[in-house]
Amino acid sequence: MSSALLRKLEKFSLPDLESLMPNAEDYLKKYEKAINRVRGMSPFISSLFFVSENLLISIEKDSIQSFSHTYKTNTLITAHYPPAPPVFYNLNVISPEEAIWKADLEAFEKYGHHTHSKFEERNFRLLLPENVKNDKIKINEVFDENSLRELVETIYSVGKEVEGRNSVSGIKYNVTITNNRSLYIDVLGNEILQEIPYWYILVTVESKAEDLPERKLGFDYSIGAAGGLGSFRKLERMFIDGISETAENVVKFAGAKSSIRGFSLKSGTYNVVLDAKVAGVSFHEFGAGHLAEAQGLLEEGESLPFSGKLGERISSSKITLIDDSRFQIDGIKPISYYVYDAEGVEKRKVEVIKDGKFNSYLHSKLTAGTLSEEEGGGFLTGNARVEPKNEEKIPIVPRMSTLYLKPGEYKLEELLEMAKGGLFIRSGAPSGGVITSLAVGLMPLDEIYFISPSLELIPIRVPKAQVYLRETPESFLQKVEEVGDSTTMKTSSGFCEAESGFVPQAIYSPAIYVRGANILLVNAPKPLKPPLLEF
Repeated sequence: MSSALLRKLEKFSLPDLESLMPNAEDYLKKYEKAINRVRGMSPFISSLFFVSENLLISIEKDSIQSFSHTYKTNTLITAHYPPAPPVFYNLNVISPEEAIWKADLEAFEKYGHHTHSKFEERNFRLLLPENVKNDKIKINEVFDENSLRELVETIYSVGKEVEGRNSVSGIKYNVTITNNRSLYIDVLGNEILQEIPYWYILVTVESKAEDLPERKLGFDYSIGAAGGLGSFRKLERMFIDGISETAENVVKFAGAKSSIRGFSLKSGTYNVVLDAKVAGVSFHEFGAGHLAEAQGLLEEGESLPFSGKLGERISSSKITLIDDSRFQIDGIKPISYYVYDAEGVEKRKVEVIKDGKFNSYLHSKLTAGTLSEEEGGGFLTGNARVEPKNEEKIPIVPRMSTLYLKPGEYKLEELLEMAKGGLFIRSGAPSGGVITSLAVGLMPLDEIYFISPSLELIPIRVPKAQVYLRETPESFLQKVEEVGDSTTMKTSSGFCEAESGFVPQAIYSPAIYVRGANILLVNAPKPLKPPLLEF
């Protein structure tokens, strides 16, 4: 490794973030003064202090292409005047007094006040935990200058070894190190501090491909976890194998054809086996993941496809989908690990789909308190998540945490046998998107194999088209017929974007067999939506 790289790393030092954390008691006194100015009101007031330190490193060709070290602080205040919905304000932009005054004014203008609503509208309520919590959650394992240098040197040496064994044209690394600290307090006396660091690595491996506009083909591989160098060392073998497999595949696909004897890839329906990472992201996007986030049930003009279907069968009985931020994978906390959500609610394990039946929504305090039990509300799940931005209003809405699809009983070879003459689809870093109002999901596909009668996996690539998996939740879930066993399981790590910002997500899933999946080819030189870091 070049000495220039080491010199840049030596400039890195962690600031003392403790000095940035406010004193909770002093801040509550500011609350009391602000509340007293709104006479006769008893709003629920809470606040989330958020400190985020980020280190971003981009490495290519034996040098650091970019290196940034930043941290930001945000304070969010929530003011709730029933029956109006709560309002979330960023105190980096306005004062606590102004935030509470604006919340009261908005409640009066839209609802005639909390005591006499002039409109026949939904009564927005917050469901609050029964017990006051004072807790501190801390992962002590963080990166310092030495462990960070060790991480980068390991990444670089692994890449050089892989590059030497494969005829790839280049490898790029984007490393993200984040230390998140949050303090939640409210007027009821809850005080919860969390300190959760995580790391994330996105690797892009490229090979020459003369038939493409940029004359090269690139495949991505991603990995991440909570903690520091210790968690990376536990995943180091997986990291090495992942980069090696990605390098072998990108070289293989650079010379792949768009058709073979008796088969040409076109838009249509195919029997497919989705590799574990692709399967996991498909469940995140349009396999009940986003469609179980209950905020859509409160938004005017929007509905969710599973509305009114609690307890009803929506998939094969072989499907059980769980959301659990505290779930650990082989003793490793995933990138989406947390104990309390952004509203100070302790996370609980939620079976979104249980034995094929739609079992539960994911809730914030607002959705849990506003929706009736018949509508799927009435209980807290701890799924309110936010990544503060520099805007006056920042919503806190229910979001997925760690998604876990329970394994079935089939080896990968057995799943491939079921799909002979169809497709095997894999990716080292899959991405996708869903339009919740239309319940339509789209996933760009890069590694597509034809499954021959002898189970040979033959790479298929269409140079002048982009290939997508396009599904609706109802149809996709009905098409998933078999689930791979524990030997097929993999973890996907990435980030998901929604109205409450980018939040880290992890998915632990086996491979799956899908009968009649919709494959869409679009004649375009670039994807409709370029693959991003998020799902």
